Amino acid sequence: MTSNQKSFPKPTIKILGFGGAGCNTINRLHALHVNGIISVAANTDFHTLNATNADEKIHLGFEIAKGLGAGGNFHLGKSAAELSYKELIHTIKDADIILITAGLGGGTGSAGAEIAARIAHSLDIPALAFVTLPFEFESQSRKHLAFESAAIIQQFTNTLITIPNERLFSVFDTSTPLMAALGYTDDILINAVNGLVRLMDPSTAMGVDLSHIIRFINNGNGTFISNGFSKEGNIITVVKNALNHPLLKSISLDQASGIILKIFGDPTIIEIQKAVAYLQEKANPQTEIIPVVSNGHADDQSVMATLLISGIGATPIERPQMPIHQESHCDLPVQNKDRIDEKSYEPAQVKYDDEIEVPAFIRKGYQLIQNTPIDHE
Repeated sequence: MTSNQKSFPKPTIKILGFGGAGCNTINRLHALHVNGIISVAANTDFHTLNATNADEKIHLGFEIAKGLGAGGNFHLGKSAAELSYKELIHTIKDADIILITAGLGGGTGSAGAEIAARIAHSLDIPALAFVTLPFEFESQSRKHLAFESAAIIQQFTNTLITIPNERLFSVFDTSTPLMAALGYTDDILINAVNGLVRLMDPSTAMGVDLSHIIRFINNGNGTFISNGFSKEGNIITVVKNALNHPLLKSISLDQASGIILKIFGDPTIIEIQKAVAYLQEKANPQTEIIPVVSNGHADDQSVMATLLISGIGATPIERPQMPIHQESHCDLPVQNKDRIDEKSYEPAQVKYDDEIEVPAFIRKGYQLIQNTPIDHE
């Protein structure tokens, strides 16, 4: 490297898992050796957090949850997440893109994902959220909380993908163990993580950089990232595989504003032309399509492809028919009553400085922030 050349850091992708389901996802990513990301686990339950294999860990709201979890109480989970806003800001502000994952309907996951989304939005950092929704057999209050949480998170993220647990019944038979089925819901997130890492691999011809990716994500109306594979080397089959997932409805491209197609293998010019033509046929005339080819070869005659599609919209979220605070968590669980009381929900004055400014939504008094100065590092 000459004296005129500079070394720049690689783009930073962070995935934040909140609550029990989020921590389980972080553990699965670790077991699959997904590289190129920084994993962050955040939980009110100390024992679950301690057992999670993550690059970073954030213990949420020890002052009020005492390390025992939120007990399914949304207010307690939200207070705990807001108490830990400094730690959340510290980890989010260093990322170029963040992915948020949680199971909605409980305390820590629903609340923590919302606070992280709001912080990312206030810092102007692209955020993609992947959340699961409760089974139909779960309580009405839990389902209503999940839907309302999803609707709020959607407002503060570039993309929200909701994965109904109920759809697992259409994928697996009755003999499938519960944990194995639930683990499959992470497949969409893992696809997106691997896709982002592959898209930013510099060893490409006709390549794209981080600015391309962020521009597409910031186009609005939702972004979908997925991977396709074919042993026969049929590139159209690869693209079709990337556009379909058993847990999601088929992806329609007619409203897409932009598509990045990255092909791994050794495609000919004609094959690339066919793949782009197929996408053009499915999309609209204004859709910007960028083909990218990896310099490396896949295995044998196999071909892989990664698709990033912007402008296709997030998963539709139905607003609950009744306010969640009237049914789901108006009273604290008995086990939590000695940890938090009504005054905890009153607005509190927060001291802040120029290094880390308290986000406006917290400063205005959502629930509970201790009146302590922010330390300089």
